[in-house]
Amino acid sequence: MDVVEALAGVPVVVIVPACVEVAKRAGLPTRFAGLVAIASATLLVALADLALGAPTSLDAIARWLLLGGVHGLAGAGLYSQIHRLGPDPVATAVTHHGPDAPIGSRPEAVPAGPAAGPAAPRH
Repeated sequence: MDVVEALAGVPVVVIVPACVEVAKRAGLPTRFAGLVAIASATLLVALADLALGAPTSLDAIARWLLLGGVHGLAGAGLYSQIHRLGPDPVATAVTHHGPDAPIGSRPEAVPAGPAAGPAAPRH
């Protein structure tokens, strides 16, 4: 693998997380995200080779499978890292009040101050 071929895989690694996200939003269970990443990367590598006029042979198919696996796993790692380094959880809890908001950040779960009920008498 030469430098040009290695650099040609960078767009594949960047596109794979988008493919996984589209599949997940279409209803794919999360446990299959890794397989979708590898399959989509393999398909993208094969299509790129075919678009450049590469001959289809057993060697080419083996190369597509190998590079698809490598780029798919790299894309899955990128996807995972993006979600780990996502928005600040405190800021998200403060600004996000939908039904899937973290518990304790929903408006109905937060006490409304003095109107929340009488204070217990102190002894």
